Amino acid sequence: MVAYQQGGLVAFKLFVYPPLTAVPPVLPQIKPGEDELSVVRTLALFVSDTMQYDVGAEPPEYVPPVLRRAFAELELRGRWRGACGTASYMFSYLCRLYGIPTRLVLIEPTDTGTVVSGTGRERERFVLHAQVQVWVHGRWMTVDPSVGLVGTSDRPVQGHRVRPDGTELYTPGVKSYTVCTQGPLVFWDTLTGLVELIV
Repeated sequence: MVAYQQGGLVAFKLFVYPPLTAVPPVLPQIKPGEDELSVVRTLALFVSDTMQYDVGAEPPEYVPPVLRRAFAELELRGRWRGACGTASYMFSYLCRLYGIPTRLVLIEPTDTGTVVSGTGRERERFVLHAQVQVWVHGRWMTVDPSVGLVGTSDRPVQGHRVRPDGTELYTPGVKSYTVCTQGPLVFWDTLTGLVELIV
């Protein structure tokens, strides 16, 4: 679980990484012995290129049914619905399938306040952006799987990319960020026992 505090608001998100009952058949092709950084790039592009951006499809917590739904949509339609949270969850799951450790980065964008309609009055919603750090070649590197960009350091990824379908994707400006370095999100082997307790 990740807790993030901003002013008087506290947000909680639960990220669980148990294996699904079977490896999804829609995964990109990875060659045996392929360099880890190449695997990371392939998986980031796969997640981004198959995502149909739909912030309304984001769940209140990230648990195995979220991945099952996304992979089921992928098999049926060749796309899955979601936004940065599900993209980070899916990307982390895929990296860990290939033995690449991950941890979450929560970003407060420079344009963090989003006005949403409430019941008869307007209210402001606090919006975060999720990226993922991967441990490759002896260091942490940050990836934005919803955009499909792999950074060169542990700092949040900034930039844009045009998907094969012509959609242009941008990373948000970074006001501040938090790297989740404690708890079960850091390495797969520290997570396995917790997963068995939860599931």
